[in-house]
Amino acid sequence: MTESAPRLAGTWRMPWKAIATVIFTVALSLPFLGIWAIASSAGRVQRQARWQVHTVLVQTGIGEVERQVLSLEGEVRGFLLSGADRYLNRLPTAQADLDLDMANLSLLTADNPGQLERLASLRPLVRTRIGNFNRLVAIRRRSGLEAGAREMEKGTGTDLTVRIQGVLNAMKAEEDRLVVQGSRATEEEFWLFRRAVYLGLAAVGLLCALALLFLKWGLDERACARRIVDRERRLGEEAIQATTAMLRQSNRDLAQFASVASHDLKEPLRMVASFTELLARKYRGKLDADADEYIGFAVDGAKRMQVLVDDLLQYSRITSQGRPPERSAAGEALALAILNLQGAIRESSAVITHDPLPLVDADASQLAMLFQNLLGNAIKFRGPAPPRIHITATREEQVWHFTVTDDGIGIDPRHHQRIFEIFQRLHTRAEYPGTGIGLALCKRIVERHGGRIWVGSEPGQGTIFHFTLPCPGDHR
Repeated sequence: MTESAPRLAGTWRMPWKAIATVIFTVALSLPFLGIWAIASSAGRVQRQARWQVHTVLVQTGIGEVERQVLSLEGEVRGFLLSGADRYLNRLPTAQADLDLDMANLSLLTADNPGQLERLASLRPLVRTRIGNFNRLVAIRRRSGLEAGAREMEKGTGTDLTVRIQGVLNAMKAEEDRLVVQGSRATEEEFWLFRRAVYLGLAAVGLLCALALLFLKWGLDERACARRIVDRERRLGEEAIQATTAMLRQSNRDLAQFASVASHDLKEPLRMVASFTELLARKYRGKLDADADEYIGFAVDGAKRMQVLVDDLLQYSRITSQGRPPERSAAGEALALAILNLQGAIRESSAVITHDPLPLVDADASQLAMLFQNLLGNAIKFRGPAPPRIHITATREEQVWHFTVTDDGIGIDPRHHQRIFEIFQRLHTRAEYPGTGIGLALCKRIVERHGGRIWVGSEPGQGTIFHFTLPCPGDHR
């Protein structure tokens, strides 16, 4: 037995060494293939994310057109039944508002011929329907309820509404299809991304297995085996470090995407606003009043889109660019928010008071942003009297429970959850300006810090916003 061992080792030395060398070479290339796959997948994920943001904006525009048409239906029906002019709030400016919304949709769907064709068919239907509304109102004023009811029973307006709804449904179906298509593509990219990471880990595991194989068969000498193991370990660590660096770079690239996307969207909007303002200055008084009004609508629409893009950018940066939570004074954050709102406070004669506020674990700048959005909300949705706002904080175990109380118009309990969703508005832009992102931003800030936010309110009885933030770890 003692004499056969050298012969066995000599017999198997070269074949196994050659095979192990080939496997080692192949395994060494796998981490670099994984890194390349991760980089390629990250770029495709960025493009899909940019496309998804664009689709959300289109869906919002379609929903706004649908909401306005249905709102006009309700106004005219209310007027026909009561004869009261208070029901006709939107009808005088309905055509201009809808033309502006459809113009914004044309800008957003410029790369989709099918959607542009549907928009082209929608415009005459909307104009005809508004004309039908005006005719019904005129008949009701002139001949009374029965004449207006007879005119409605002809069914012309209902047919127009069904056709308008059909076009809008087709547009929404197209955008839904694009969302599903984009989601599938994103899922495929993430699937490839995970496989690339698995490939890198498998490569490291294979390299370690090869180290054991080399050691087991006693290739060369013990010193040679030690050098091989050290080399493989070093290569594995370098592969892990390279993969980690690529992942960090991918996260940075994804964070930068929001800024790039906002620039890509804002540039054409800025150009539209600039040229329409030039038209307004050059031709004011030379064209009729309608032309001046339409130019003003175009400028206002472009500016509102710019505000929407800025708010979306701010929303996307809450997590990606926020600083780690640290001990922060809530009173200082509130003071900064009040300073930023000085113009609105003076204009509304708002009175803001607060109890002593504590130290919390939070990103100070985001805490100030949270207070600013809640105070701005209270000032915007105020009643006829100057708003009175009060802020409190109460210790509850390991969190501080904050409240922001106002005496404004209040919120229907049916909408208490909905208001924290992005793009959700309870009022028209004519009644209260804004993009519908402010409270969604508040929710994202609070949840990033491990807290929660909710509201208690009834219409006409003011509003109390509640949110919690963690206490500092060593604070007593």
